Amino acid sequence: MMGGQKATASDGALIVQSSGDTIVNVSNVDMRAVIEAMADQLPKFAAVASEIVEKRLSAFEEKIIKRFEQSETSSIQAFADPDFQYLLGRAQHAYARSGDELTADVLIDLIAHRSIQTERTRLTLSLNDAVERSAYLTPNEFAELSLAFLLRYTKRTDITNFEKLVIYLRDNAGRIVPEVSRSESSYNYIAAQSCGSIQITRASLMDILTKSYGGVLSLGTDRERFAETLGDDFPKLYPDVVGPCLHDQSKLQAMAIDKSSLESFLKQRGLEGKTGQIWDLHSQSFMQEQQFIEKALPLYPEVRELFAVWNDTQMHRLTLTSVGQAIGFANLKRLCGVEADLGIWID
Repeated sequence: MMGGQKATASDGALIVQSSGDTIVNVSNVDMRAVIEAMADQLPKFAAVASEIVEKRLSAFEEKIIKRFEQSETSSIQAFADPDFQYLLGRAQHAYARSGDELTADVLIDLIAHRSIQTERTRLTLSLNDAVERSAYLTPNEFAELSLAFLLRYTKRTDITNFEKLVIYLRDNAGRIVPEVSRSESSYNYIAAQSCGSIQITRASLMDILTKSYGGVLSLGTDRERFAETLGDDFPKLYPDVVGPCLHDQSKLQAMAIDKSSLESFLKQRGLEGKTGQIWDLHSQSFMQEQQFIEKALPLYPEVRELFAVWNDTQMHRLTLTSVGQAIGFANLKRLCGVEADLGIWID
């Protein structure tokens, strides 16, 4: 023995000692013996797996039955449709493999939405694909799809002041943000699953908010500037169109939540053609990101995190396919109880 080392071995064992690389060949007989030994364990593993699958399918069945008791948002008649039956089988298969409760809840909501579709439409087909794709997503992707859907594709019509907007973001986006990934691979994975795409240009979160809720985000414009654009007698010519700023009563703003609302308002009063002038002047007073954050902090202490997630990840470049919208909507409903007709976005 080198260095005075001693080694012992039991019967049938082989001691190999070398000062360099040592290669021990495994014969076909040895390899076969290993494979056969492992194969002997497979029935035990299969029995355990079968028991797990049965438990998961039973739990999934109970969830479906409970969901379809809500007849206003589902239709039991769909169970007679072969395409729906196939979809249901795929959903069961997906949950049996993962056992993930988040996935189960999203799947069941997608199934319920699919059940009320009686025609072969883009919405129906998107929901079918959404069930398939949901099985391959992690909580990160679910969160990212929901946040993109919430901010890019939805608009609340009952936002009438800044406080309501902040509370809306806190109670909805605030629940999603903690699950959003900072890893670029998560967004690339969304694209690989045909749920979204990463755009070249970035979308500012403040631009998104001011486009939908600009009427509550103005810091006001001096009366003189409105007079320069609309004339000194603009209060008489445009009654209820321009009024005191919500954030500074000494200044003025357009009295509409967004540009399209202002256009409709002016059209009703026979003042078409002035929308661009009024909105352009109004929009020059919109809050900047830091101003929004400072004003929102008392109601939404984690608002910085929302902007950080948007700015520092690929969220600002992520747009959704119809499949991604369906999944994002279903997960948003699970988290926040959002109720709407998905056909608004996918027709």
